[in-house]
Amino acid sequence: TLDSYYGVQTIAKKLDMLNATEFATLVNEARANDGQSPVFPNANNPYYFPEISALGKGVDYQDEVFVNAPIQSYNLGVSGGSEAVRYNIGGSYFGQDGIIKNSDFNRASFRSNLDIKILSNLSVTTNIIASTIWAAGMPSEGDGGGGTGGIVHAAVTMPPSVPIYDQNGNYSRTNPTPGGTPTSNPVATANHYTDNNEIDRLLGSVDLDWEIVRNLALKVTFGTDRSTANRAYYWPKETDRGNSRNGEGYQRYRNDASYLNENTLTYNNIFGDHSVNVLGGYTWQVFHYKAFNAGSSNYTTDLYEANNLGAGTTYAAPASERTQSQLASYLGRINYIYKNRYLFTFTARADGSSKFGANNKWAFFPSLALAWRLTEEDFMQDAKWLSNL
Repeated sequence: TLDSYYGVQTIAKKLDMLNATEFATLVNEARANDGQSPVFPNANNPYYFPEISALGKGVDYQDEVFVNAPIQSYNLGVSGGSEAVRYNIGGSYFGQDGIIKNSDFNRASFRSNLDIKILSNLSVTTNIIASTIWAAGMPSEGDGGGGTGGIVHAAVTMPPSVPIYDQNGNYSRTNPTPGGTPTSNPVATANHYTDNNEIDRLLGSVDLDWEIVRNLALKVTFGTDRSTANRAYYWPKETDRGNSRNGEGYQRYRNDASYLNENTLTYNNIFGDHSVNVLGGYTWQVFHYKAFNAGSSNYTTDLYEANNLGAGTTYAAPASERTQSQLASYLGRINYIYKNRYLFTFTARADGSSKFGANNKWAFFPSLALAWRLTEEDFMQDAKWLSNL
């Protein structure tokens, strides 16, 4: 089977902002009300503060950074088999451009499910899911407080009177308007900032089901969940932040994995008015995690971006971490039913964890449940309106 779709995303709503002429007029009015001299015009800086009549509509920074963004998805699957072997295999791709220029998200995945009947009383099931994600991010969050403003904030706070480029053809890095909101040029950020993220993940399991004798079955499971991720961002000198730090690069890498083994033995039997289900088992799981990050600034060139942190001459303190933990459990359950009316369940498990205190590595959790199915009693047989109680 094959299914796919393609579409285009657009920004839900653009804010209706002042144009350059309207903005400059209000700035001068506000200055006059405060007893200050007008900002427009300024003979000492006519490029940024010309006569109001020369401004026109100016720059709509929302139009400069927001774009129509394609989104697409493709899924392919194949299934079939015989009485002895059944399979279900598929792959998919999902791609989504961001409505902020030069941002995107992509994911490719593969899955495989196999059911293999080795003997009449022995079967093996395997499940594998592998995926890879690659994405280009943009600093879109933040409302400007504490220097946290992102592209969205800058697109609505950079005055329309400020041209994208200065008189020398370089980016206007910040808002030069006296008393204005401190804002970095969002066009420079959208065009030159890079933030690459990569995530690889593998989930896999193998189940073995063996009916040892009639009414007695063993199930053994082995599974793993492994993931690696890397993020690398770079602020080049075209951006305000990159200019102030002469280029800034950063990388973070993490690797985490878990491994699982479950073993359960189940006994099922019905004899006369009695029904019994007994389960016992042992499970074990281990977790590994490690991460590392480093950064630098003061680059002689932006050519390497974040791929050569050693090209920076000012280093941020690197950081690393590594953890490992284990969890082991013994578990048991007894279900007993008499005449399909009286139900008894006892469950217990003992969990041992490396995270527990040195003198208390194990904890025991028992539970007991009793039930009476009234609708199975003779005196309830006339209550046809009641199906189960």
